[in-house]
Amino acid sequence: MRSFVHRCLKAAMVAVVLTPCFAVDLRLYNWGDYLSHDALKRFEAQCNCRVVETTYGTMDEMLENVVDKGKVFDVIVPTNYAVSILAKKGLLQPLDRNKVTRMSNVAKAFANPGYDPDNRYSVPYAFTSTLLGYNVDKMRELGIDTSSYKALFDPEYLGKLMGRVFVINDSREVMAAALVYNGFSPNSTDPVELAAAKASIEQAKPYWAGMSFSSPLANQTFGEELALGNIWIALGFSSDFFIARTNPKAARRNIKIEYRYQQEGNVLGVDNLVIHRKSENQELAHQFINFMLDGKNSAALTNEIGSGNPNEAAKAYVRQELRSSPAIFPSPVAARNLHQLTTWDSNVQKSFDAWWVKLKGG
Repeated sequence: MRSFVHRCLKAAMVAVVLTPCFAVDLRLYNWGDYLSHDALKRFEAQCNCRVVETTYGTMDEMLENVVDKGKVFDVIVPTNYAVSILAKKGLLQPLDRNKVTRMSNVAKAFANPGYDPDNRYSVPYAFTSTLLGYNVDKMRELGIDTSSYKALFDPEYLGKLMGRVFVINDSREVMAAALVYNGFSPNSTDPVELAAAKASIEQAKPYWAGMSFSSPLANQTFGEELALGNIWIALGFSSDFFIARTNPKAARRNIKIEYRYQQEGNVLGVDNLVIHRKSENQELAHQFINFMLDGKNSAALTNEIGSGNPNEAAKAYVRQELRSSPAIFPSPVAARNLHQLTTWDSNVQKSFDAWWVKLKGG
């Protein structure tokens, strides 16, 4: 923001008359901490525009604002299953392939996905895994095996962790963990299996410190709480744990943070760039998507926040230590135990949402 103000003042001094620096704003609705600042500056300079970013913390929050409240943005970054929800609601603009010319950069494994056949509406942006991040020394001291979701749901483990467990406030992600912990598919809609997973969550919740991105004790993210030593283990996204590991507070307190997959399985979230049907800047939105498909621009996000990358052309620009990280780029063996969430039947979703609201209220 300071650089933006500086450019405006400089331009005003030269021209004498104060004029706007940017011709237009691109309204972006994105996860928090999910945008490369270097790539952003390059795009703004290229298009003579300003990217105005609004952030959310969960898919629940994004869908509530876009679907239920009708908020409009030019570009949105929904996770795989949310793309199909937005498309079915008629809220997405089909992509103009004459303007999105770099689609061939998308790795084959991420092209033509089930949630959006032929990538009619979406372009893969980045991916993360939902897994456990933890304080290495505390887990070793307590003898807790982090390779299993027992650390999140088993009262024998939780008795040692009372008030030190944090869980993201994302209903489908938490439910998916509970389902695979019980040996079921993370996309199950079987009433018996859903009931078993709900019971595991209800049993574990009293031991948890919170279910949110913000701590109930302070205005901190769960990554910062890990870095401070206030919580010892959390269910969250791989990119958040990557950032937490490099937090200077963790270094000062000599806290070692790691994150890993669980043997029962994990969720792979593929985040996408889509254009809202009511966007007033669809030309600029297409430019932004095509810009982010460039290998160098795509790699910048991975290098800054540790997200996985679905862009084949980005590999040459990703730092070597990140390319070799199994929690960022899963091996073929690990990938077989990663699952993408799918859209639930509306009746199942409605019933689940009612239960989730009651759970949080309780």
